[in-house]
Amino acid sequence: MTKPLIDHMILERKFTVQELIDCGCKADEEERVITFPLYNASGKMTGYQEYRPDASKEKNNVRGESRYWTYVTKGELGYWGHHSLKEDVSALFITEGVMDAARLTSLGCQAIATLSNNPKHMKRLIDIWKSKYFVVTLLDNDAAGQKLANFGHAAYIMDDDVSSASDQELDKMFKDVKDMLGVNNDISSERAYQER
Repeated sequence: MTKPLIDHMILERKFTVQELIDCGCKADEEERVITFPLYNASGKMTGYQEYRPDASKEKNNVRGESRYWTYVTKGELGYWGHHSLKEDVSALFITEGVMDAARLTSLGCQAIATLSNNPKHMKRLIDIWKSKYFVVTLLDNDAAGQKLANFGHAAYIMDDDVSSASDQELDKMFKDVKDMLGVNNDISSERAYQER
């Protein structure tokens, strides 16, 4: 029997129930797809990403066949994580994928998924975020991941994808980022972080 999508998201992808509600994703058990809305800086929905956990990773953005399929309205920006932005948190994490960003937003952090390892189309928006927050790009430990390093105040190379990183690796990353910021800066909602 196939595991329900919500169980998959919580047990394997480490979402919290509250994060699934807050981010506005929709699960379709019959089609075996979860849809994540994508937004622009003004909060307008401009696209979506479909995630099919049972589909092949080999297919490249073929709707219905690939694990991830993304649509963004032509001429618009579309990123995931808009719901996590807060004025009272010092750090903003930028990742390539939704699952990576969601691991952090589920812990109360601000995190944005650009859906690209080279989000030059978002540079102006990222520069605005850099004027408000300490922007940390979280990189995969490969050549493609290194491109994202150019978009933050600091880059942090993860041993594993953020979505599959151990709690110990995330704790070390959070400590290192807090050290960069200084002790009086919050990188997450302490309540959410302590509840994990």
